[in-house]
Amino acid sequence: MEASPNEDKPKENPAVKSCPFLGLVDDRESFTSYPSEWNVCYHVAPETTPMLSHQAAFCLNADYALCPIFKAETIQKIPDEIRLRRPISFEKIKKLGLIIVLIVLAFLVFIGIMFRERWLGQMPGFGSRISTETEMVNPGDYQTDVLGDQTKTELFSEIGLTPLVTEQNPTDTPVTPSPTKTDPILALDIPVGDEVQFVMHRVLPGESLAIFADQYNTSIDAIIAVNADLISPLWVDWVVIVPVDFSDVSGMPAFEAHQVEEEGISLVALSERLSAAVDQMALYNNIDEDHKLHAGEWLLVPRGNPNNN
Repeated sequence: MEASPNEDKPKENPAVKSCPFLGLVDDRESFTSYPSEWNVCYHVAPETTPMLSHQAAFCLNADYALCPIFKAETIQKIPDEIRLRRPISFEKIKKLGLIIVLIVLAFLVFIGIMFRERWLGQMPGFGSRISTETEMVNPGDYQTDVLGDQTKTELFSEIGLTPLVTEQNPTDTPVTPSPTKTDPILALDIPVGDEVQFVMHRVLPGESLAIFADQYNTSIDAIIAVNADLISPLWVDWVVIVPVDFSDVSGMPAFEAHQVEEEGISLVALSERLSAAVDQMALYNNIDEDHKLHAGEWLLVPRGNPNNN
């Protein structure tokens, strides 16, 4: 993979096998050896901090070659599911509130200018005064039979109130853009699926099922139900499958996480090799049955009967 023109030499740290595009936000040649918000990826534009779990899974170990950002041939914007989301600071909230207040004030001033004469005409004393001033300036306006529609049209034209009519060609039909389907990212810590999504996560020291349930808005029982070979207690580096934003797993099979080893193998061929149902693999991984897989990608492999709990 070629580096972009603005990337000189990827650094090498003999002590840690890490991604050469990882560096501190103010020092590209350095980085922290643990997941940190100060680490940024220099293979995206603009330089952005990846999620801490993504740093642990890819950036700070030898698996960085499997990172979808690292495999990209060109520098692009970092995907939203990988970007670290920082909480909005109090100063930003103050600035945003000030902008909203200024916009509301400007809108009220505009409304006041537009309806000033109407409001003044409804107030006692102001209505008669406005009528008198109108009579003094245009005493002949009362001769409506003489002025007619032509004079009214000219008056509106002079003050710019003539309505603009835009002709539309009846043969022109609006073009609705069709959605472009892109291949999903099949990697650890990236949500896999469409309407129902799962995350495959490599266990780090100190993590537990309770942490995963809280982080992904699910339950411990649901995590246990969707893992075909879950061990207890959890081992470090064991890949756990976690439901994302749901805990009702009834009717779903249990899964095991599988990493693709052969480049270009089809989903049909891989499902036969793993003795798994190809239609369920396509469904839960949100890919077509004739999809060509890449070495290093991770897939959900359905195992056993659907859960009845």
